[in-house]
Amino acid sequence: MIKLALPRGSIQKNVANILLELSIDIPDYNSANRVYSYEFNNMNDAVARSFAEKDIPIQVALGNYDLGIVTSWWVDELLIKYPHLSIENLISFNDSVSTLYSTTSNDKNILNDNLDEHIIITEFPNITTNYLYTNRTSNYRVFEAWGNPENWLHGDASIAILPEEKLTDKIKVIDSIYQGGMLLIGNRKKNKNIKESNIFKLLNKYNGLSSRSPFNFNGNKINEYVNKTKKISQPRKKIRLAIPDGHAFKHTALALNDAGINISGYTDVDSIGKNFENDLGMDINIMRPQDMPQAVALGLYDIAITGRDWLKNFVFNYPNSPVEEIHDLQRSKYKIGAVVSQDLNCKNINEAFIKWENQGIKTIRIASEYYGIADHFARNSAANDYKIIPISGASEGFVPHDAEILVEGVETGATLKANNLEMLDVILESTNIIIANKNKHKLIEDKISLFLKYFK
Repeated sequence: MIKLALPRGSIQKNVANILLELSIDIPDYNSANRVYSYEFNNMNDAVARSFAEKDIPIQVALGNYDLGIVTSWWVDELLIKYPHLSIENLISFNDSVSTLYSTTSNDKNILNDNLDEHIIITEFPNITTNYLYTNRTSNYRVFEAWGNPENWLHGDASIAILPEEKLTDKIKVIDSIYQGGMLLIGNRKKNKNIKESNIFKLLNKYNGLSSRSPFNFNGNKINEYVNKTKKISQPRKKIRLAIPDGHAFKHTALALNDAGINISGYTDVDSIGKNFENDLGMDINIMRPQDMPQAVALGLYDIAITGRDWLKNFVFNYPNSPVEEIHDLQRSKYKIGAVVSQDLNCKNINEAFIKWENQGIKTIRIASEYYGIADHFARNSAANDYKIIPISGASEGFVPHDAEILVEGVETGATLKANNLEMLDVILESTNIIIANKNKHKLIEDKISLFLKYFK
């Protein structure tokens, strides 16, 4: 049986079209479907499962999946750090080209004064570090963002590494550093079985791999913006507030509106604006909630509105970090808990541990985006050995075949039900909260207290 890992997210539609063109029939593989495991209508020697793209090369390298379709930058991002993994590029789908650029802001933004080094923000830390090392760049610090690194160009980062679709007229391209495309990858150790399979023979109609290196590190201009440019910063005159994008956006916008706080471009409508003028006298920027605890701990922001789940996850990973919760907005309520297959038929997680031990499962695999919370839970709950599998999304499909437990956030439970899963034990309850730097917020306590009064 050949196991195929398929992407969710931005390239899912392109992949679905290729499969359709090749008469590979997976009727449930579409972005509207909450199911993550699939069967083929026209072949019985293969199964498929969808992942966040970043996780696909890891799953193929570990041998959990034989084949995967993924954008090449995620393959190279992994292989730069672990070059000896058993990943082989098999087919290039040449109708798709993906380019990464080093960029800076066209606006002459005054940068945050908290760090002496230039911040270079990226979703691809290994590709980025390799690029900077090749150019002998100095005086920088690479930050890995969960998403939307372009938002860091508004006063935090000197440089952002961005794909082409993120470019706007306010962003200046410095270098094109990577050009790749969509690939079929395979596990090298399973090459013989893969090449003989029906699914590979159909996919191989797109045969052909480019011999050109995707990297373009030489003769670049990055040092004109980092090495040769003094970081233009000034002492902070205003409180800096980070507000969330993504799923937390509407809940946060409603909380701010209900408190009588006016932030231009950030209201309870469907889209977020670009200019955050406000009546608070604050510098405001948007950011992924996952990135906020680190940004506040480092002093880049004084306060931020994030989820208790992401604060706890960060603090479990960095227990001495100077960031804390200072107010609960009591919005966007959901539970973080231990999720298992309904077929396990257990009442609680301890009963599940006993059942797995009786089945001869010696090491419990726990998959989660919240790897700090997951590790804290396992250390305090698991009677068995365990290992944490950090993942990037599309998490519900991991259980039961690729993990025994999923540590996940649940609001309605509809996606769990669609994937035959259930939450046994609740680890914590999360809401939107305001966080602050323990060390710095006492210096501006009066201003923060005035802000908190809006929510009393």
